[in-house]
This record gives sequence, C-alpha cells and structure tokens, in this order.
Amino acid sequence: EAEPRPGLTLQTHAMNILYTELVRILGPSHQFQPRGATLLLVGLYGQGKTTTTAKLAEWYRKKHGLRVAVIEADVHRPGAYAQLSQLLEDTTIKVYGEPENKDAAQIVRNGLAECAAADLVIVDTAGRHQLDEELVEELENIASLTRATERWLVIDAQVGQAAGPVAASFHQLAGVTGIVVTKLDGTARGGGALSA
Repeated sequence: EAEPRPGLTLQTHAMNILYTELVRILGPSHQFQPRGATLLLVGLYGQGKTTTTAKLAEWYRKKHGLRVAVIEADVHRPGAYAQLSQLLEDTTIKVYGEPENKDAAQIVRNGLAECAAADLVIVDTAGRHQLDEELVEELENIASLTRATERWLVIDAQVGQAAGPVAASFHQLAGVTGIVVTKLDGTARGGGALSA
C-alpha cells in the first residue's frame, strides 16, 4: 500500500510494510520459545550485534525470569568481549569469552559447556563489511556447533538498499529465523530496509 489506512500513523504503516517485506524474504513468522534455546546473532560489521546481544539478554532475564548467558565469539574486533562485559556488568547475566583466543568455534564450544546451566544462551558473532570466505566458514562452523534453535540477522536501519541482498545471503548461509532492525532512532528510520 502506498498510503496508510485511515487511523494508522506513518510509523505504524512503515513497520507493517517492513514486516511484510521481511516475511516475504525470510518466510512466515513463528513464536520464539526462549527457554532451552540457543540464539545465534549474525550480521555485517557495525550493525549493532553486540549491543543487541546485551539488550536481548537483559530483556529475557527481566521479562521471562530466565537464567541467560551470552557467548562473545567475535574474535576479529578488539574490545568486543570488553564491550559486552561492560554492557552487562550490573546484571546477573553470565558473559563468556576468551579475548586472547582467535578460534571462534573453540570459544563457542567452550562457552556452550560453561553455560550449560543457562535457560537461554545468546551467541554474538563477528561481522564483516561483506560476506567473505572467512566469515562464511566461521559462521558455518559456529552454526553447526551451536545447533542454534534461532538464528537472527541484526541489520542497521541505515543499511540502505543492500538490506534485501544481505538478508537473503545470511538466510542462505545460516538459515535466518528472525531479524532485528537496529538504530531506528536515527534519521533513516528503516527506509533502506523497506525499499530493499
């Protein structure tokens, strides 16, 4: 629809269009059951995966009363583990990472063992400026190890018309089951994601 229905705000209309387009790309929605789940967050560099990891962890802890643990598997960005630890320092959420280890798969393997008692485990992965061979192989290894019940694509509202191809690429690679659009408080308001 080009024009919003009477009574709908432009923001609600835009969110409806965004939802419809994402369902078209990724398939129909389903209800996420967080208890006993492993949630893998994927996406390009700078999209907000680490911040989203912290926000989701705290939300599921508060909203559902779950014991949540997070695994920082970004071995390419210095400070990723420190950032996640700082974001969650005043919570009861377990943060697992090995800042000196450069083997993301090994970190995830160790983290899953260390976080086995958690009700929900969220794995934050490394991003890149593009889907390169190294990222593809690393994500395939991590996805295989985690047997993640959910694989969510984190995408910046300002990504522009690349949103569609990025979503399709990650869906083909990791079997994306959900999407998180970040930075909607900026000037872009998700227009790129809508136009893709």
